[in-house]
Amino acid sequence: MRLKDFYPEINEDKEVSNIVSNSTKDLKDVIFVCRKGKKFDSHDFIDKIKDKVAFIVSEKPLSSDIPHIVVSDASFELARLLMIMYGDKIRNMKLIGITGTDGKTTTASIAYHVLKSFGAAYLGTNGLFYNEQEININNTTPGINDMYDYLLELKQEKINYLSMEVSSHGIKQNRVRFLPFKYKVFTNLSHEHLDEFGDMETYYQAKKALFTDENHQAISIINIDDSYGFRLFNELKTPKISFGKNIRADFQITNLITFPDYSKFSFIYREHHLHEMKISLPCEYNVYNSIPAIIIAINEFMSLKKIAQELAEIPQIKGRFERFKVKDFSVIIDFAHTPNSLKNLLENISKMNYNKIILVIGAAGNKDKTKRAEMGKVASLLADYVFFTEEDSESEDTKTIIDMLTSNIEKNNYTIEFDRKKAINQALNRAETNDVVVITGKGLENTLKKKDGIVSHSDLDIILNHK
Repeated sequence: MRLKDFYPEINEDKEVSNIVSNSTKDLKDVIFVCRKGKKFDSHDFIDKIKDKVAFIVSEKPLSSDIPHIVVSDASFELARLLMIMYGDKIRNMKLIGITGTDGKTTTASIAYHVLKSFGAAYLGTNGLFYNEQEININNTTPGINDMYDYLLELKQEKINYLSMEVSSHGIKQNRVRFLPFKYKVFTNLSHEHLDEFGDMETYYQAKKALFTDENHQAISIINIDDSYGFRLFNELKTPKISFGKNIRADFQITNLITFPDYSKFSFIYREHHLHEMKISLPCEYNVYNSIPAIIIAINEFMSLKKIAQELAEIPQIKGRFERFKVKDFSVIIDFAHTPNSLKNLLENISKMNYNKIILVIGAAGNKDKTKRAEMGKVASLLADYVFFTEEDSESEDTKTIIDMLTSNIEKNNYTIEFDRKKAINQALNRAETNDVVVITGKGLENTLKKKDGIVSHSDLDIILNHK
């Protein structure tokens, strides 16, 4: 493409081979977008790259002899330029963007499983999955340059659907701006990320931005049993479908019953009434997580019989209510790291006829501190016994984090053990016949971020090697 394809008002015209924002990439004939992050500012590298690139996009005025343009938001401009460069190549892919505080990974994974026979991929916290391949990624929602690399690769592999998690940070930083979403899903909104957004209203507006951007053709699928979802649905003027138990929902959930190994429910949608649809995952919240996949599959002309078959055979989702048997008791690993997800997890487990719930829990450092006291209170109220421990403390002091977790607890049903491995082993040693040990916060991650660096750590390995 030519420079004038991106900036018709620019007098100079050159060949453009790519759009990049990383100075370590091949810079020949590229438009280079300077961005300022928390730890870097690529404006500092301009003198080193100015003779290699075709053009520079900057948020600051540059020397007049450098071909450039100044913009107010470089991340938005990067997204716009990439859409011009590569948009036509991915336009026929059907993207499913899933956002919300809790349930993104499970919701995206279920949609991927249900649509797999149609040629689907998954992108999110657990990695990139397609055609039996699993690739690790660094962020829930990758940077937009990486995003286009993945999309172009998936297009080449003849992938028709991408079910992807969309984080609030990804929305705020324009990592998904201008992407051709066909469906946008809102799961819920609860206390999280207030270190970044300050208050719940700002956090809500960040999520809402996904649904109110330039793409007015996407169908929004929204949980209106959630108060913020109810508000969002009523504020949107674009195509939308609501779901929930609410009698006003377009897709109404009825007759919901959960069992230790699966759940059953019926639904009413477009005059369809399907009795006793079964999902191979326990917990009421997993029924909610399955509904967007059903709505999308129906809209993509999958038969109800096929949808029912796929839901009944959903494989275990890594690190999400993942269960193991140890001796004569059970262990559950779950990523739950917000007050709402922890409450839902423990309330659902309490219905499963275990004798006692023994919980191992921490809170991540350098992140929302305001949720810690609430999480500790939920833990003490809903578990029979709690081990408070470290969980990616990063630059914070583990003791300070645990002091916050235990600051609002009234019951004396907990132990503090800073070493996570020791805490897990102590919890396992405490368990008796038909108890359940619940380990939260890390899922199947294999590192622990400490003050003095990153160390290898796996909750699962500790469980499997316990004697």
